[in-house]
Amino acid sequence: MKKVYLIFFLLLGEACGNPEASFKELVVKDNLFYKDSLTVYSGYVFSEFDNGDISSKIPIKNGIPDGKWVAYGYDGEIVQSGTFKPIITGLVTLADLKQVSRINICDTNELKEHFIDIFIVCKALKKNVDKTNDKRFRDSLILLLKKRKIALDFNKINKITAVNIET
Repeated sequence: MKKVYLIFFLLLGEACGNPEASFKELVVKDNLFYKDSLTVYSGYVFSEFDNGDISSKIPIKNGIPDGKWVAYGYDGEIVQSGTFKPIITGLVTLADLKQVSRINICDTNELKEHFIDIFIVCKALKKNVDKTNDKRFRDSLILLLKKRKIALDFNKINKITAVNIET
């Protein structure tokens, strides 16, 4: 009987400890995901295909994508998976970008390919800016990451994007 109670409480804890919300339910404010305008969101967030099936599931911790995520195909198969690794910078200037609040490294696996997308989260940014081919920016970013002792295979960088929020 004790085993049944233990299993029940473990399952209950798992269910209560990992809330889920649709991207449609969340609000972006101050570069963070909020459940409403006052509550910073922590839990899983999912997106859906037009037919209502889940297309991706991403962990959010204190309003920031952080941890292992999964993207699904139309038949429910895993087509991509990876890990978000946020680095809180405070408000810094990185090359020509002002008010950079964090860098989020997205380590991705797709079939047999492995690559890294880097999101540069900026407070005042109105639209996404592709910085992949901006050598000055890339060099500044690599220097910052090396100073912070962030282990990264810089040859695996696929894309560098300045964003208001990682999505």
